[in-house]
Amino acid sequence: MAHNIIIMKNDEQVTTAEYADYKDIQKAVGGMIECYEYIDFRKANGEKIHIICWCNEEYLLIDKEELNIINAGAYLINQNSIIYGNVAFLIDKGNGEERGFTPEETEEFVSALTNFLKAHSNLIPMVHNRYDGNKPEPRAEFFAF
Repeated sequence: MAHNIIIMKNDEQVTTAEYADYKDIQKAVGGMIECYEYIDFRKANGEKIHIICWCNEEYLLIDKEELNIINAGAYLINQNSIIYGNVAFLIDKGNGEERGFTPEETEEFVSALTNFLKAHSNLIPMVHNRYDGNKPEPRAEFFAF
């Protein structure tokens, strides 16, 4: 059975692609990958699945046009996450492993994500006005052990 990766683009479009391994995540986000968020999603049958959100870890360092536009949907999901570029979603299997969405899960999550974006369509232009082209300077964090 084919599994999918779900992609939320920074123009608020939701698409899918086949998922086989981490290279498909890299292709979806346009570079090196970083997990930035976990969200819980309850399917129509009541089952809860844990979803991993991936982004391009270099978005603050690379000055590509597509990485200068905030992903307003990702911001609205978690306002602590200011992500530029595409976001990819996969299902967390636990123990550091993930899997793609089945066709049924894909249909259900794409529908929920699309409805979420439509419900917040009045906020999306405000998020873009505030953050597009205004990326923060990258900063280094040092830890003492």
